Amino acid sequence: MNTIVIKMNIFKKGTNIIMVVKNNLRILMAKHKMSIQDVHEKTGLSRTTISKLFNETSAKIGFDTIVLLCTLFNCEVSDLLYLDEESN
Repeated sequence: MNTIVIKMNIFKKGTNIIMVVKNNLRILMAKHKMSIQDVHEKTGLSRTTISKLFNETSAKIGFDTIVLLCTLFNCEVSDLLYLDEESN
């Protein structure tokens, strides 16, 4: 599972919990037997954007990117992105 490097400090009763946004792009691409080139051709997203998400090096993701990927994979946003506690 891929990690987008966006961190949020969530305070819950005095406890600082670090949450990270993760994505399932690699899993969705494998399920649909698509390569980075396939996703690029079908969405118009740059290969760099797709590669950064796929390789866990992306610092952000735009709403337009989310819409294009969810449309391509016929999935909900929650199938593509989710919050998880940061593991140390």
